[in-house]
Amino acid sequence: MKRKLLLSMLVLAVSGAEASSVLASKSSLQKFWGHKLSEIEVYSGYGFSTHPENYSSILLGTELGFSLLKNPKEKKNKIWEVEIGPFINGTTTPSGAEIGCDLLWKYGLKIGRWMPYAKVGTGGIFTSHRFREESTRIDFLVQGGVGISYFLNKKNSLNIEYRRRHFSNASLEMPNNGVNVSEIIVGISHYF
Repeated sequence: MKRKLLLSMLVLAVSGAEASSVLASKSSLQKFWGHKLSEIEVYSGYGFSTHPENYSSILLGTELGFSLLKNPKEKKNKIWEVEIGPFINGTTTPSGAEIGCDLLWKYGLKIGRWMPYAKVGTGGIFTSHRFREESTRIDFLVQGGVGISYFLNKKNSLNIEYRRRHFSNASLEMPNNGVNVSEIIVGISHYF
């Protein structure tokens, strides 16, 4: 018993130290299709819909942004990123959960400490609730949104965003009327 506990603590310590060193070292940050990690955002928010049925959710997720800009001068006044965003949302009406991942493109222009931006993308979602409008619980996402960031300093910003999201099963099974959700998102970003 004592040996298993010590071994478990050793594995936990080594894996924690390794994860910390990867995040702390700029040169070892992972790449996505040859693009370096440029932003990490953590967010929360509220999603709601009244059509086709009452639906509300509490949002929690993160987005990892990878810069598509090659010129360092361009990076000072704009952002053009591809973002990967795992999320887990608790649904309050109906009671349940959503789990999924977004693939978004983000474009923003910096104006002083402010940066208006737009996002558009796709993704996949699993819902624990079966809707009358959907024959499956595994669906596809199509979404877009606009937001604004306020930079606290060169590396950190507060963000507020409106996003419109549609999910359906892409007519793999019937019915396939889809669910449309409006989301208000508040987050904080760190830039590299």
